[in-house]
Amino acid sequence: MIEELAMAIQDQFGPDIQKSELGRLAQESHAERLVELLKEAEKAPGARIIGGSDKCDTKDRFIYPTLVVDPPRDSRLLNEEIFGPILPIVPVKSRKEAQDFINSMPGIPLAMYVFTGKESVFREMIQECPAGAAVRNDLMIHFGNPYLPTGGLGSSGYGSYHGEYSWRSFTHPQSQVYRPCFPTADLGLLRYHPFSKIKLKESLVMLLTDLPACPPLHLRFWFGVGVVAYAIVSPDTLRFGLADALTVVVEWLRTPSGKTT
Repeated sequence: MIEELAMAIQDQFGPDIQKSELGRLAQESHAERLVELLKEAEKAPGARIIGGSDKCDTKDRFIYPTLVVDPPRDSRLLNEEIFGPILPIVPVKSRKEAQDFINSMPGIPLAMYVFTGKESVFREMIQECPAGAAVRNDLMIHFGNPYLPTGGLGSSGYGSYHGEYSWRSFTHPQSQVYRPCFPTADLGLLRYHPFSKIKLKESLVMLLTDLPACPPLHLRFWFGVGVVAYAIVSPDTLRFGLADALTVVVEWLRTPSGKTT
């Protein structure tokens, strides 16, 4: 695979990569930082470098596409975000070893790319290794899709953006509640002390909390019938009268569609 990657770099950018269309780093300081990462890896025993710092030009903000095979586990390449054309390659002997290595790294990846011909292998990897996104047999393509949410987990970010997901992330849904100010609307002051001998009323209230805020008119009608029936048999009727109960029902039925009640 390593040899194929090196050949692919030459095929895409030609023998003189610095004169090709390969992009540059945004600032010279960014290029200098990446060269420092490469020089550290080049000094490490056992690491294999294809490319290297000597082929980079920090004044031109040019970093040669470099493969770093088996860098030390404590190297900066494996502990910092790179943001440049440097690819560390860590050989492993099994998927379990790969999973353990990924999960031993600090934080949660923004994305994980799994190259496999088997769906079961892909599912195993995304099950064992948390990541903000997962792609099978491709790289970064999901970032360009406006219909997919893009975002990290914890150390790699919070929330998602792109399309409607941007709107959801940066918009606060404000809860608004309207309570009719009539005694019977509280079903006999059921919410307040004392709470004795009200098991039947408790079950009724728990049922009412599942009603939609603005239900269809036929549901409003039957709910209104229920409130009126309760008002007739409730001791509150003796104190407040049936007129209050009817007023509550009428006001609720007249609530404009779209309001939270």
